[in-house]
Amino acid sequence: MESLGPGATHRERIRAAILAHLRTILGDNDYSSANIINYSHAPVNVRQKNREVRAAYGRYWASLLEAAQRDGAIAKDMDLSIARMLLIGALNWTVEWYSPKGKTPDEIADQCSRIFFDGVGLGAAPSKAKSAAAKAKSPRGSR
Repeated sequence: MESLGPGATHRERIRAAILAHLRTILGDNDYSSANIINYSHAPVNVRQKNREVRAAYGRYWASLLEAAQRDGAIAKDMDLSIARMLLIGALNWTVEWYSPKGKTPDEIADQCSRIFFDGVGLGAAPSKAKSAAAKAKSPRGSR
């Protein structure tokens, strides 16, 4: 992150954070991936020792997302807590499916960043008003 410099865009910063996360959990350090997989199954006293580290990491991501939202790179109505948990959860899940024979962590980071900022759909998401109107017209929407 620091190597990006102060002129980096929020998209570049978040992509760099995604890549750092992926390199950490998919690299040679087995502790990170084991921690992700086994944390919820560990005894309470073991989880307690790691809780502050996880909370600090969550605060770091929250600050990245808050800055991006404040500057208009993330929609103002987006719940950043949900966005953060969804993103980190998706990144953490890569330990289950990643193969060194497939995409590289850099390629995965590119795709994750693109999905996070641009989505996977071809068009803009419907507004809440349009969605409500469409539901009201639908036979299922009246149930």
